[in-house]
Amino acid sequence: MNYITSEKIVDSIITIQKARSDIEVIAEKLGYKKIIVPTIFSIRYKKWQKPVQAYLYWKNARIWNQTFERLEDGSSVIVQVNFHNKCPNFHQVLKKHSKRLNFIVIIHDLESLLFASDQTKSAGYKQHTLKNELNTLKYAKIVISHNAAMTKKLIELGVDAQKIIDLEIFDYLPSHQKSGQKKGQKKTLDIHFGSDIIIAGNLGPEKSPYISKLHSIKGANFNLYGFNLNQSCLSDNVKYFGNFTPEELLKNLSGSFGLIWDGTDIKTCKGHTGNYLRYNNPHKTSLYLSAGLPVIIWQSAALADFVKFHQIGFTIQSLTELPEKLAQITPADYDRMRKNAKIIGKQLNSGFFTKAALEKSRARLPLIDN
Repeated sequence: MNYITSEKIVDSIITIQKARSDIEVIAEKLGYKKIIVPTIFSIRYKKWQKPVQAYLYWKNARIWNQTFERLEDGSSVIVQVNFHNKCPNFHQVLKKHSKRLNFIVIIHDLESLLFASDQTKSAGYKQHTLKNELNTLKYAKIVISHNAAMTKKLIELGVDAQKIIDLEIFDYLPSHQKSGQKKGQKKTLDIHFGSDIIIAGNLGPEKSPYISKLHSIKGANFNLYGFNLNQSCLSDNVKYFGNFTPEELLKNLSGSFGLIWDGTDIKTCKGHTGNYLRYNNPHKTSLYLSAGLPVIIWQSAALADFVKFHQIGFTIQSLTELPEKLAQITPADYDRMRKNAKIIGKQLNSGFFTKAALEKSRARLPLIDN
């Protein structure tokens, strides 16, 4: 039997991320049976509340163990991990069942890479995080990594190269929910040739501090979509368009390019979130391409090669290059990038990359020594 686990968060307003839910939908279409795992969302407690947190961690591990105990020997089980500790000793759960179940671990985030250059995290925390993550991957038969850059790093850290498969990019399924749009009402999606650059996602100063410096870039306009924005960042060339659900956002984007950038500065991607772009697949990339929107990405980002290969945008070292770069793009150049972005967008809408990775997993499992 083939299964995919789906965490149902109890007592929390936190909703499952779209990337995770899309993978569940795609896996189900390939014949994987969904299993609901009612884990408890555990927040960062204050010091005096540590016993409560420890209890929730223990309870989550118990729930995972009970889930796996019900499955038939020899089953393949997809587990999506982002390592944001609801179960910090998750590797012990996998170890307990790894001899009779074939775990396919899909990585969403690796905290050891995300916080590698974060000066606010102690060396002890980083070492503990890395150890937990590597131990979790150790008990997977298959590890689905974001891309070649992340895979290379995992191999350097000791993960068996034989069991790693590159996803390349996250898919982005279209919504089948009713949007409430009235008959005859036009969608407001507006993609056009020009210098209007869309930035979507977490706009807060902790996640995206570079946004406070965008006002200094003349010759480009920035259209912001998302949450946690400090309104003082707005200026003549930096406008805020609101916060939308993923489904509604696709109908309300207005601009010429989607920007994949992060960190503290506009001259290069610095800080721990900026450095993380060297390894991860930002989900906003999939959002932009799903809308047929060409992208602009930091040239040292892991997805830069994907953008260049498919000719779906262009790369930059510094945001200060934007006015000159944009001025060099002709309408014909833009039409070509947009055409290619639409092609990739259709693949993302169909679940192409997840299907390919899971099919490779099925083919490779019999070849791996149990």
